[in-house]
Amino acid sequence: MTRAKRTLPVAAAAGLALASPAAAPAQNHGPEIHLYSAFGTPTRFTVRGRVLEKSGELDQAGSAVSKNLRRLLRNAEWKHVGIRVTAAGHAQDSKTDEEGMYEVVFEPKKALDPGTHSVKVEVPGELSHDGQLRIVGKGELIVVSDYDDTVVVSNVTGKAAMLKTALTETEETQAAAPGMAAFYGRLAACAQPTFVYLSGSPVQFQPRIKAFLEKNGFPPGQTLLRKLGPGNLDSGGFKTPWLEGLLADFPENRFVFVGDSGEKDPEVYREAAKRAGARAAGVFIRLVTDEAADSPRFEGMKAFRDAAKAVEAAEAAGLLRGCPAPATGKTDEPGR
Repeated sequence: MTRAKRTLPVAAAAGLALASPAAAPAQNHGPEIHLYSAFGTPTRFTVRGRVLEKSGELDQAGSAVSKNLRRLLRNAEWKHVGIRVTAAGHAQDSKTDEEGMYEVVFEPKKALDPGTHSVKVEVPGELSHDGQLRIVGKGELIVVSDYDDTVVVSNVTGKAAMLKTALTETEETQAAAPGMAAFYGRLAACAQPTFVYLSGSPVQFQPRIKAFLEKNGFPPGQTLLRKLGPGNLDSGGFKTPWLEGLLADFPENRFVFVGDSGEKDPEVYREAAKRAGARAAGVFIRLVTDEAADSPRFEGMKAFRDAAKAVEAAEAAGLLRGCPAPATGKTDEPGR
């Protein structure tokens, strides 16, 4: 068997967490603002995130298992609370939903300049959170990347190993996929793209994912994760609507899609590339199954085990044009 049927790496762990007795209510420490993504075009952009009750317990010492389960069990959303989002000098008031989520769309009368701008999300009178807004210019590259077993070793093809990784590893201990940070670093330096990390991992793990990317030298980017609940443990069909939305929201941009062979990334990205047409600049698949790189499943894609091969393919596709290779020539992650 080359591909194991599975749900997302943390789904089984989440099921265990959701079936466990609820944790005792934590002392009210005020709000905690999470910013998941803030990006768009010069004339339309969206800021997404969540507001939770800050938990002093989450940052206390404890085992990796207890830390991960606390993250999954947290349900102290700040529901229907008023927030203000200020992005590139434009302010808008909104409210969180039943799950503490917020999604605020801006359509400025004067187009913004492409690049990075400031964004602030605040619960008036309580707390504010500063971040960055990414405005994607016409013709610029967008890299859509999976997370589990694409940039991080999640062992998704083995149920026992998958569960162990999801529960016992943290952003400090989980291993990065060999060579992928260097590959993304070359893309970042040469093509200056916007990175979008599209993953079936639950939104509860966004702090873990963000910290992992930073620790292991991956380019910062937008995180689009899955809402997780008792009736929503299957990740099937999650990515396609997001990809369709990205292609529609950025009609004048090129796309690179990066995933792995462990689940349905090749099939999902093939369809996305077909919809993108000439705007599809490449599909890269990291092999985590025993399939051959020239398997019909990967037709029209670059399948690889060694990330150096992905760099070579990116160079051949013109994605790294005019950008010299690093002096060291290494493809391992920083610090590993």
